[in-house]
Amino acid sequence: MNWTPICLLPNIDLDEPVESDFLALVPSSDSRVQEITKEEDKFHKFLECFTDPSGKIIHPALILQNKDFEGCKISSEFIAYFRDIIVASTVPYSISRIINGKNGKTYGQIACSNYFSIYSGMISNDYEWIIVSTPAFTGLHNVDEFKGQSSPESKPVKLLDSNFDQPLLHELLCLWIDLYKNKKKPEWKSLALFRSLNMANQALLIPANADAGGTIYDYGRTIALWVSAFEILIHPGGNGDANTYKVFALLDSVPWIDKSSGHKRFNTRGNKRRNLGCWIYDQMYTCRNNFLHGNPVGDSDLNLQSSRKPAENSDPNLRSSRRRIYHFAPILYRLALTAFLNLS
Repeated sequence: MNWTPICLLPNIDLDEPVESDFLALVPSSDSRVQEITKEEDKFHKFLECFTDPSGKIIHPALILQNKDFEGCKISSEFIAYFRDIIVASTVPYSISRIINGKNGKTYGQIACSNYFSIYSGMISNDYEWIIVSTPAFTGLHNVDEFKGQSSPESKPVKLLDSNFDQPLLHELLCLWIDLYKNKKKPEWKSLALFRSLNMANQALLIPANADAGGTIYDYGRTIALWVSAFEILIHPGGNGDANTYKVFALLDSVPWIDKSSGHKRFNTRGNKRRNLGCWIYDQMYTCRNNFLHGNPVGDSDLNLQSSRKPAENSDPNLRSSRRRIYHFAPILYRLALTAFLNLS
């Protein structure tokens, strides 16, 4: 098959390829990549020039396209959807393991989507130039003089097969391929899913730039993005609307392993008792409204309220640091996806 590189991800050192019919996320050691490096000297130079900000050599991952695939023309939108699938299948899963204290060396801490940022520069189709393209400018660069770097805000991370939520990855890839192959107008549910995944990718970015240090408003905006990801997912299309109660209905259908979390014993808006997921989302929605509507807010507004009385002599600062709403939002979204896709 005629595979060609179209994107580069310098913050990921991939262990095993993620395959589909016409796009694949692969390590630079992949046989398809190595075949091109043997034939194209400038492509080899391009891959070998990448370092982290400290000068350590890194081995970026690449997205390859199968040019032999029928109707192989693919838009930047579908490439972004492919990236969003990888993000949704790894980052929330990793965060859940971090919170549960199970994220050791085997899994790595992949707690943001910045790791999956697509590099702004890529070698041209004729392997002669580096084409740099951003919303701000477009330009060419000499391959022999080019020095690539990973993003300074996230140290390059090893991505293992065990980092993936495999059932979710498989289902999302199947739906993505169906969406691409469908020559008719896509069903609303498919569009809603991939719009929602794209919003979730934005919500999983590091909330603040390094130069700003981060404010409570940066984190409030992140929570707002998460609420948007949920509302896009459950929007019925047309003149219908998305609201909190429809998100509650989705979270009520989650097949909970921990039965106590699934019990409808948590008081939510409308003075109705629902499960734990609905209770957390209720607090997310209130937090989002406070920040986006300009209401008076403070650091405590970012904390998840306790559903239980805290233990005596427990450190209140430690309790707060472990109960940030934005830590739980990705996990809740992963649960919402399992209900939306009928995964158990």
